[in-house]
Amino acid sequence: SKAGPLRLVPVGGTANARSLVIHKAYPLPDSISFSGDDESVLSVTFRGIRDTAQDSTVDLWAWGDVDQSFV
Repeated sequence: SKAGPLRLVPVGGTANARSLVIHKAYPLPDSISFSGDDESVLSVTFRGIRDTAQDSTVDLWAWGDVDQSFV
C-alpha cells in the first residue's frame, strides 16, 4: 500500500505537541483546476486506515508525537 503518515499541525503549534497524526492515510484526488489566469488548484481528500503495527488504542490516529511509546 502507498499509505503513509499524515500530520496535521495547528497554526502556531509547537513541534509535535498539538499535532493530530493519522498513522496510515492515502490521498484521493478530487479535482484539478488549471488556468492560465489564476492559480492552479488540486483538491484532495485523505482516507485513514488502521495501522496494525500500532498499539490497538491508537491504531488509527493519535495526538502529539507519533514516535512516543504508548505502552
